[in-house]
Amino acid sequence: MKKLLFRVLIFSGSIAVIFSLYALLFIGGGNDNFYRRFTTPPSKSLIVGSSRCAQGIVPEEIDESGLRYDGEMFNYCFTNGHSPYGPYYLRSIRKKTGDVNDGLFLVEVNPWNISVRGNADSDEPDTFRESSRFISDMRIVNYLNPNLEYIIKHYEGPYYKDFYGILIGKKDKTKLKENGWLRVEVSIDSSTVAGRKADKFSAYRKLSKEWAYSRLRMDYLEELLRFFEKRGEAYVVRMPVSEGMYGIERCYMPNFDERVEKIAQSTGAEYISFFEKSGVYTTTDGNHLWREDARRFSNDLAKSIK
Repeated sequence: MKKLLFRVLIFSGSIAVIFSLYALLFIGGGNDNFYRRFTTPPSKSLIVGSSRCAQGIVPEEIDESGLRYDGEMFNYCFTNGHSPYGPYYLRSIRKKTGDVNDGLFLVEVNPWNISVRGNADSDEPDTFRESSRFISDMRIVNYLNPNLEYIIKHYEGPYYKDFYGILIGKKDKTKLKENGWLRVEVSIDSSTVAGRKADKFSAYRKLSKEWAYSRLRMDYLEELLRFFEKRGEAYVVRMPVSEGMYGIERCYMPNFDERVEKIAQSTGAEYISFFEKSGVYTTTDGNHLWREDARRFSNDLAKSIK
């Protein structure tokens, strides 16, 4: 009986070690665009928002800009589907924010992450589009690696493909860095980008007919800014896009700037908009900044804060 128990323990321990090594080596880098953000310590300075800032604001560029704040910058941005402003993202951000008095918080806002699908009057907590995604149920967002909660409930990558990709030397298009920045390696050939833009513009024109501004989401944005203002300085940032996306958003929410600036002022935050510089920075699809221009934009943002 003792031998059997010993063998079971050895077998279980071996499986645990192998799985842990697998998680450390494969999950999170190029295989998952979110996992690594749930394995790091709480951060004293954060970038929050959608995939625009996940790809478009580079933490080390802010860190090296000469701005003074507690800790190192961490990118805790996800997507418009996963992390629009609401109760779930607010709760997750609170967990991810360390004990700090002099932090720097960059809050990326766009018309889509303060909008709700359908009639805004029906925007109740149980109907938020993110309510069925990981941002709503992840209890462990700090330190743990491997984070079994995320792996068991939300990791969607076929395990065998991870090993196969390594064997054939496949290069991933995305790489989630340890500071939370999602670096995307895609072609920016003009014809390829034009195709991506056409698809993206079509999708957002459709959204503009199906979605509506949400006062409730703005209330959660205001609550988040008040939370940050007690812990340092908060800046609300509107990022640049392509000229085509600029036109779509102008038509969809023409009074966006006035609404957001009013919220920022009421909480003591500052509003910085690069929206009028849309078309100046290169995008991969009309919506997300190309990795090299993400660095350039991050430097320009830091200069504006100074």
